[in-house]
Amino acid sequence: MTQSESRGGKRKGPLKPQADIGEVLVENPPSDALLMTPDEADVSAIRLMETADKARRALKDPDHLKR
Repeated sequence: MTQSESRGGKRKGPLKPQADIGEVLVENPPSDALLMTPDEADVSAIRLMETADKARRALKDPDHLKR
């Protein structure tokens, strides 16, 4: 058993956030710890930042979500 398994974490892979007008949605985040490789964590962070930017831009131009 690895150290992370003993903490009750589950492997899920990178997050897949979605943008809405002024909001970022991450569906079904687990209540337990989420285990990711360093690369998966990097991808998740980049996706969250890009989605946050898209949500902010949609506040000014809702059509931005369609792009």
